Amino acid sequence: MGDATWWQRGVIYQIYPRSFMDSDGDGVGDLPGLLRRLDHLTWLGVDALWLSPVHPSPMDDFGYDISDYTGVDPVFGTLDDLDRLVAAAHGRGLRVLLDWVPNHTSDRHPWFQASRASRDDPKRDWYIWRDPRPGGGPPSNWLRYVGDSAWRWDQRTGQYYFRVFLDSQPDLNWRNPEVQEAMFDALRFWLARGIDGFRIDALVALVEDDRLRDNPPNPRYRPGEDFPYMRELSVWNIDRPETRELAARMRKVVDEFGDDRVLLAELGVPLEQTVAYYGGDGGGIQVPFNFELLSAAWDARGIAGYVDRYLAALPAGAWPNWVLGNHDSPRVASRLGPAQARVAAMLLLTLPGTPILYQGEELGLEDVPIPDEEALDPIARLVPGHGRDPERTRCPGTPAPAPASRVAAPGCPSASGTGPGAWPPSATTPPPCSPCTAACCGSAAPPRPWSPAPTSRSRPTATSSPTCAPATATATWSPSTSAPTRPAWPSPGPRPVAGRWSRPTPAATARRSAGRWSCAATRAWSSGPDPRSRGGLDVTLRAGLALAQGRRLHATPPTM
Repeated sequence: MGDATWWQRGVIYQIYPRSFMDSDGDGVGDLPGLLRRLDHLTWLGVDALWLSPVHPSPMDDFGYDISDYTGVDPVFGTLDDLDRLVAAAHGRGLRVLLDWVPNHTSDRHPWFQASRASRDDPKRDWYIWRDPRPGGGPPSNWLRYVGDSAWRWDQRTGQYYFRVFLDSQPDLNWRNPEVQEAMFDALRFWLARGIDGFRIDALVALVEDDRLRDNPPNPRYRPGEDFPYMRELSVWNIDRPETRELAARMRKVVDEFGDDRVLLAELGVPLEQTVAYYGGDGGGIQVPFNFELLSAAWDARGIAGYVDRYLAALPAGAWPNWVLGNHDSPRVASRLGPAQARVAAMLLLTLPGTPILYQGEELGLEDVPIPDEEALDPIARLVPGHGRDPERTRCPGTPAPAPASRVAAPGCPSASGTGPGAWPPSATTPPPCSPCTAACCGSAAPPRPWSPAPTSRSRPTATSSPTCAPATATATWSPSTSAPTRPAWPSPGPRPVAGRWSRPTPAATARRSAGRWSCAATRAWSSGPDPRSRGGLDVTLRAGLALAQGRRLHATPPTM
C-alpha cells in the first residue's frame, strides 16, 4: 500500500516537456532530457512531477490535440523512455503525473476519422454532431474559446460538429457510454504502468446541455479586456451537473489502483463551483485547482480575504491547494516583478495545503517576448495579445535550435539569466538556502538579511549521467485482468537539504479533521486552530496574511 497522503504534504512541480530539457539538440525538450534533470528536481525538494502531454499529436496545440491516448510522440521519445523515467523518478522518491485531455481529441485521431467518414459509422456518436437550426445556421449560440461559434460545419456529411477550442480539436461525446469506457481504459493503461495520477485538462467543458439551449449574454463583458467568448454566460455548455458525476467516476477508476493515486483538475470556474468538484462525500477530485492567485491583485488585504473565503468554502475533509503559475499564464516574476516573486514563493510554500509550482519559477524566470511573426501558439494568432509562448520558453541549459529551425522549435529563446535565482548551465554547486527557507531546509546558517542574487548561481551536476535500470517491474493491464500489485514504495528516508526549496520529511502525519494543517515550507503540522476561523489564523499564513492590517506587500524583499 502506498502513502495515500503524499500529495497533501508535497510540492507538485509542473513540467512543460517541450521546453524543459532537450537531449538531442533539435530544440524540442524530450523525455531523455527530463531524465537527465531528475537529480536537479530531487535536490530541489519537490515530490511529484506533472508532465504536460507527451502523447502522439499533430501538435496543432502542442500536445493538447491527442491522436493516441496510450502512446508517446516520437518528438519526446518512446514508451520505453517514459517507463525509464517513471522508474528513475520512483527510485528517487518522486511521483509522476500525466496530463489527461478528456474533452477533445485531435481531428486526426482514428476515432474522429471514422466518425467523420459517414453518418452511419459506429463511431459517429462518439463526437457531437448536429443538424443546422430549422432556419439555418449553427444549432446553438454557444461560443468557442476564441469567440466565434463553437460549431464547425462539415461539408462531407452535412452536419455541424462541436468544438470548444481549435477546429482540429473536436469534442468527445461524454454522454456516450462507449466513450466513457474507452477513456477510462486509457487511464487504466497508464496507472498499470506506474503513473501516480493525472492532471485533467478542461474538465468543466466535458458535458453540454442535451437540449442545446442558447446561453444568455454577459452584462459584465468588457470588450478589449475579456476573452471574446466571455460575452456570453456559458451556463448551458460549461460546468454541467453531469460533469461532476463523471469526475466521481474518474476517481473510482483511479482508486482501483490504490488510494495513493491522485487527480488534479483544471476548472477555471468561481470558488463555489470549484469546491463542488471535491464531491459531497470526498469522492471527487482530490486537487481541483485553485486559480485565484493567478489573477488576484497583489494586495495583502485582498489576498488575505480570498484565502479566508477559500478555506471557509472547503467541504469537510477537503484539502486546499494553491497555484501561482502554469503554462497558460504569465510567469510570476513578470506579473509581480523579480523582488515580489520571492515574496510570492514564500506565500505559496507557507499557505496551508498543496502548492503547485511551474518549471522555472524556482529560478525567478520571466516571460520572454515573442515577436508576432514568430508566434507558435495558435491562440496568439486567433486572439492577438493572448498568446502563451512567452511563458513556455526554454529553461536554462536547454540547447537553442539552429537558426533555421527557430520558429519550428517550440521553445524559441531561452529564459536563462532573466530572474533573480537563475544560474548558468555550466555551474557545478547548488545555491545556498534563500533566507525565507534557511530554517526549514535544515541549514545551520542563521537567518540573514536578504540581498539581490549574485550574477552567478549554480546548480548541482552529477559526476556522471544518471543511469536507470529498465522498468522490469512495470505491470501490464488489460480490461480482462484485475489491477496489478504495485512494487513497494521506497521508504521516505532523508532528503537533500542543500537546495533553497528543500524541506525535511515529516515524522508523522495528521488529518485536517483533527484540527491540524500543514504547509509545504515546514512540512510540519500546526497545532493551532483551524485557519478557516478568522480569529485563529495559523502562523503558517505569516507570509501574506500577517499583512492584512491594510499594508501592501513589501516593495522590496523584507529582512528575514
